[in-house]
Amino acid sequence: MRGNTFKTLSDQAIVSLSNVPAVMVDMRDNHFKCSECSDMTDVERILSVNARLLESSTLQCTTGTAGSKEYKRLDLDRLNSIRNMCTSMKLKKNLILYGFIFSTATFTVIVLVICILRRRNKVNLLRQKMMANLELFANDATDIKFAALLIFSSADEVFVDDSIYGPLNQTLQQLTGINRNLIATGTETLDAAVFF
Repeated sequence: MRGNTFKTLSDQAIVSLSNVPAVMVDMRDNHFKCSECSDMTDVERILSVNARLLESSTLQCTTGTAGSKEYKRLDLDRLNSIRNMCTSMKLKKNLILYGFIFSTATFTVIVLVICILRRRNKVNLLRQKMMANLELFANDATDIKFAALLIFSSADEVFVDDSIYGPLNQTLQQLTGINRNLIATGTETLDAAVFF
């Protein structure tokens, strides 16, 4: 088996070697790969039958790409080197992932805080405007400022007076704390009325 292009030993080949105790296998001058994390299982498999390989101390594996191949001794040191490389790569991937998660979470929190502050600011501005309007209502000596204007047909006057005007005026008085008529109806008050 010397001088072929084997890249690894299959599980079936390892079982076969284990079942024939007196056989020594010459795997020298093959192109075993040992440069990537995906090669670690293959290297472990080859080293697991090390005692059956003829001159196993001279086995080599290739690292690098096709244009810059480098031959290394295939032994436990090389296996540990691959393990360390894989651990380091996994750690880098985890750091990148955790960094992404942290930065995304931070960005989300900042956006939420900004949205909450803007919403609170809008609510405060509306509240201030409402309070200013209530002060205008409360300090109106002429009683010409109204909160609402009811326009309706004269045919509906009885219904509006009984079902809408009274309850609506009472609700507006409760909301504003101003105990006077807050609804304008008809044209007699419309000319001088101011609405908020």
